[in-house]
Amino acid sequence: MIFINYYSSVNALGNSIPDILKNLSDNHAPGMKESTHWLGSNKNAFYGNVLGELPVIADEFKRHNSRNNRLILAALQHNSDKFHSLVSKFSKNRVAVIMGTSTSGSNEANEYVNAVISKLQTPSDFQGWAQELGDPSRFLSAYLGLSGPAYTISTACTSSARSIISGARLIQSGMADAAIVGGADSLAKLPIHGFTSLEVMSRQKCRPFSSKRAGITIGEGAGVLVLSKEPSNLVLAGWGETSDAYHISSPHPQGAGIETAMREALAMARLQTSDIAYVNLHGTATRLNDSAEGAAVRNLFGS
Repeated sequence: MIFINYYSSVNALGNSIPDILKNLSDNHAPGMKESTHWLGSNKNAFYGNVLGELPVIADEFKRHNSRNNRLILAALQHNSDKFHSLVSKFSKNRVAVIMGTSTSGSNEANEYVNAVISKLQTPSDFQGWAQELGDPSRFLSAYLGLSGPAYTISTACTSSARSIISGARLIQSGMADAAIVGGADSLAKLPIHGFTSLEVMSRQKCRPFSSKRAGITIGEGAGVLVLSKEPSNLVLAGWGETSDAYHISSPHPQGAGIETAMREALAMARLQTSDIAYVNLHGTATRLNDSAEGAAVRNLFGS
């Protein structure tokens, strides 16, 4: 069995698990801010920001200096003693690092290009490594002095979920004794403008499954988990993956792939739908996603 021995996160709800849980309970997201910065031309929208100062990346790792990687360090700051104590139990070459990201340091790259175009000079602090999608795992592995398998998964919104699955498989296969998994995304103009061009960005706060929904809200954050076979009170009981290939940007109308993935997860965990108390949906508040997810959940769980 694969157990979750540690977890931490930073996002628009807060910078520690206790703060996140309290603000979630209070229906309060302090980092949800309205801004015209990202779209320009005074076009406003709401964005989920991680508030406060982020950790500084030391000069020896300056090639990895991006907000994305600093978000990962911020997630490790809270209860860091437990994290380091747990990781130190395993040999450095037996700990895998598998992170997920869609942005990496792309916004730093965007700022670099703009600076070169507008000022005809090269900013001295820009590091090309930091914009590469593989950098979060490469950075974290180097930062922790680990030498086990390390790679990053970038499959859009499933990136971090698939990093958890990949880490668990490495442990099951005997290639690692523990896996640091999770992911990070930082606010960046490239995906924000991309979703705007697809006409799925909401100018108001995201309202999934509402008749008044108007699209997604973009946010930033990071989450880190440690998986191993060491028993804890949290078990990674099962998972499901599908490769739908239905459409480049739209799900199957009846949510076929979504339903299959959930059925696979239940089968692996040896659970029935009646055993499930809570389902966490993607909830993008776009018409196609909401209808596909709604159909898949209804088909599997009923009303």
